[in-house]
Amino acid sequence: MPDPTATRYIELDHADHRILTALQADGRITNQALAERVGISTAACWRRLQALVASGIVRRFTALLDGRRLGYELTVFVHVTLTRHAKDATAAFERAVKARAEVLDCYAVTGDADFTLRVLATDIAGYDRFLEDFVFTLPGIAQVRSSIVLREVKADVSIPLPAPAGNKPTRVAPAVGRRRIGVRARRRS
Repeated sequence: MPDPTATRYIELDHADHRILTALQADGRITNQALAERVGISTAACWRRLQALVASGIVRRFTALLDGRRLGYELTVFVHVTLTRHAKDATAAFERAVKARAEVLDCYAVTGDADFTLRVLATDIAGYDRFLEDFVFTLPGIAQVRSSIVLREVKADVSIPLPAPAGNKPTRVAPAVGRRRIGVRARRRS
């Protein structure tokens, strides 16, 4: 009898890989153009795309903006160490950070810091205001270290896709809590 707690995997074939590659290059591509590029019918392309979204592999569609052209001259990696590692303290910090638009990313990390944030600021004075008016007012902050970006060497948002081996599909785990749909979603035991 199959184990009901076993991870259910989604199998991505060559067409799925081509869909994901095309979407990462151009998220505004029409279903018609996507189907033509992948070499499948528009109906099959739509079903596959919906299954990829429902599985959590495609999280969302968005536009990438140029921060410098919008007046954000400074990118800073902020390394934050908390005084306590209790669940309530970290949860309060995470809630506060999630509410700040200038915090683009926040990661719980290992090493010298507990969290690393990627923050945009208009200039050094704007970053100083972010520290003084926000970070330093949070309870439980032990240390803050800042690394200011001098120049961007590589900034890519495309996820490298595991290549399918021959005609075998690639097995990937769907996002937890997502509905698993699609003709390629199969349970493995």
